[in-house]
Amino acid sequence: MKIIQSVVNFINKDVNNENETKTVPVMLRITSIGMSIYLLMMLGQMIEIRATILLVGVTVSFIMLCISFLLTYKERNVAAVIWQHVAILIWIFMAILFLGWESGAQQFITLLLVTLFTGSYLSWRLKIEYSLLLVLIHVGMHLYI
Repeated sequence: MKIIQSVVNFINKDVNNENETKTVPVMLRITSIGMSIYLLMMLGQMIEIRATILLVGVTVSFIMLCISFLLTYKERNVAAVIWQHVAILIWIFMAILFLGWESGAQQFITLLLVTLFTGSYLSWRLKIEYSLLLVLIHVGMHLYI
């Protein structure tokens, strides 16, 4: 139990800036950890089916999520959101292109929207524009595939 408590404390570590709450960094950390666990499971499957290109995509996405996680401890939340979104978008594109819509990777767009609206300090206009871009990406991939 002591190890689990240490991990929980590490994830819930407060920020140094007294004008900020720890809510956003903790949410970004949990998102990075959850997505990393998913990608590690996918890594096993990619090795099993010998899908080299997907293996590279999973590895790149995993490394980017680790960077995103570490950026939250440097109080670089906007950069952490960007790294996280790029990592997840890489996986979405690769999974849909090589595994098809049955992979369910397109569902991670919802995760991107949640972290966009709760994990960044962008203006509402930029958030709406990015949301529309995500919808266009989804529709565009659907039309392409």
